[in-house]
Order: sequence, then structure tokens, then C-alpha cells
Amino acid sequence: MSNRNRPSQYHHWTEVALQLGALYSLFWFAGVVLSWNALPWIQRRSLSPWWLLFPFVFPVLPSLGLTLALWRLARRAGYPTVGSALRGWLDTAVRRLLGGRTSALPPSRFVVGTTEDGRLLALERPFLDLHFLVDGKTRQGKSTLLATIAFQDASRADCAVLLLDPHAGLVDTLLAAGLADVAGDRLMVLLADQDHVPGLNLLQPLPGESP
Repeated sequence: MSNRNRPSQYHHWTEVALQLGALYSLFWFAGVVLSWNALPWIQRRSLSPWWLLFPFVFPVLPSLGLTLALWRLARRAGYPTVGSALRGWLDTAVRRLLGGRTSALPPSRFVVGTTEDGRLLALERPFLDLHFLVDGKTRQGKSTLLATIAFQDASRADCAVLLLDPHAGLVDTLLAAGLADVAGDRLMVLLADQDHVPGLNLLQPLPGESP
């Protein structure tokens, strides 16, 4: 894969590494406080100095476990990343505290964005059975809307998604959002990848077929 298509994957794993590092620091701080309070007890017991490594070893498993748990919860809730899930959950909690109404969208609807007052804007899924045109000026959110629709459909197990992207920017957006984690079988033909130019011969028979 060329360098042009690598940053999306790097962004995804960078986010995972940052989340793991943040959780590790929280548990490390708790381990330092615990070790500091237990230091007199360790001295009285004449325990091994290896106990001083406790604040650094203790956070590893809890950090990994909590990161995986948050990742699974985010996927089940339909969020592309843990960061977006945390923002969504925090937004829901704030709205409930402020007396706002929050309602879960049924599976028959898909989100296309938010209104000016922050409410989700969703359409019925049969709308996708029709041909529709996304029109607008430059940098008005056309690609973002298409990426939102494609990601939600790719996350489902009952449909297939065919995405034709002439500039590969939309594909990079979906990969950065975690498409590789939520989609099942996928075939990517990147015509913009100059290092690995795909070959396509419609007349070439399949193995075992007669010409």
C-alpha cells in the first residue's frame, strides 16, 4: 500500500494507543498512591525491592481490559471509535441532566447528521432503496454525509455496500473511522495506488472455466 493510503490506518491505531496510554496513566497514579501508603508496611515486612515495580506493572492488565471493554461497547452501540462513543455518551448524560430528551433510534433508521439545536437527524432506511442525489457547494459536507451512510450500512450484517470513490479520500475517511473493524468481507480496489496498480480483465475466465 502506498503512503497515500497509510495515514488512515495510522490514525486509527494512534487513537487506540492514546486511549491505552491515558488509561495506563490513571492506573499508574493509583498504583503510586497505593505503593506510597503501603511503603511502611513493606519496610516492616522486609519485602523484596521488586515491590517498587508494582506501580508500573499493576496498570498493564486493567488498562488493556478497560480499553477492550470500551472498544466492544462502542462497536455494539454503533460508534466508529471509542472517542466518538465517549463523546456521544457524555452528550447523552449532559442532556439527561439538563432535562433534554434522548431516544434511541430504531434499526430501521440511519443518522445523517445533527440539527442546529444538537438533535440527531435520521431518515427511514427504505429511503436508501431509491436513487438520491447529494448536492451542495464545496466543503458543505457532501462527502461526510456519504461516509456516514456508507459506514452505517457497512456496520450491518444484512446488506452489501459498493463504494466508488474517484479520489480515495472517502475511503481514507472510512478507514480512519474504523471501517476495517466493523465491516466483514471487503474488497478494496484502489485505482489511485500507483505502487500496486490493480489489474481488471472482464474477459478473463475464472479458474476451471472454459473461455
